[in-house]
Amino acid sequence: MYKKIKLLTGCLLLVISGTSLLAAHSPNIPILFFEYGVLFDMGVCSNTESKPISPAMIDELDSLLPKITIAWEQDGEHLLTATTQLFNIPFSRKELSVNFILCDTRFTGMSYPLLIKIRNFLKSGNDKPLSGSYLNMVIYHELLHRYIYKDIPDRLDTSKLLIKYESESNAVKAHLHLLAIQKYVYHELNRDNEFEESIKTMLDNSLSPAYQRAWDIVNEEGHMAFINELLDLNTQQ
Repeated sequence: MYKKIKLLTGCLLLVISGTSLLAAHSPNIPILFFEYGVLFDMGVCSNTESKPISPAMIDELDSLLPKITIAWEQDGEHLLTATTQLFNIPFSRKELSVNFILCDTRFTGMSYPLLIKIRNFLKSGNDKPLSGSYLNMVIYHELLHRYIYKDIPDRLDTSKLLIKYESESNAVKAHLHLLAIQKYVYHELNRDNEFEESIKTMLDNSLSPAYQRAWDIVNEEGHMAFINELLDLNTQQ
């Protein structure tokens, strides 16, 4: 099994090492449009009195949107491209809008609908704003939820690892293969340090114990166990 993944890894590295191949947008991943989800903040956010949304936050987000787009195209798209190359399955969606919200929600990101709490990344709202590399990781994380749910769900119906951990919460189980994929892809792109910093930030800022529990399981089993299971299930389709 590990021989198989070693061969696949070699193919993956061969593809992603050529900058000319990564310079153009891959047809297998969606083009992302980043925008301010103002209607969520105006109509859904329930804690604006205790956690106000200042004009400075809105202005800073507006000025950051072009920079976020560039950063995603330069660093984030590679993560998605490497993922689709790993499983040889494209994203079904060709375009997606990512709505940034300033509401101080309990979550940092949500896949359905696709929302990212940008508040913690802004200087106008924090003494120590979260990093741009972590923002790319959060975006990738939420897109992976959609990819696993929409594009490769059948592969998980017979997952022995999910059966093994069936007593865990749905939140834990939903992150097992996902975190393994993230760890694998960052490693293949020689971005291990970035991933370690981002995963630490995620765990430090999470209000749910599910993320830590899922990460512990991935490390106990070894992330390759989850990757190889997905690849095995993929060949059985």
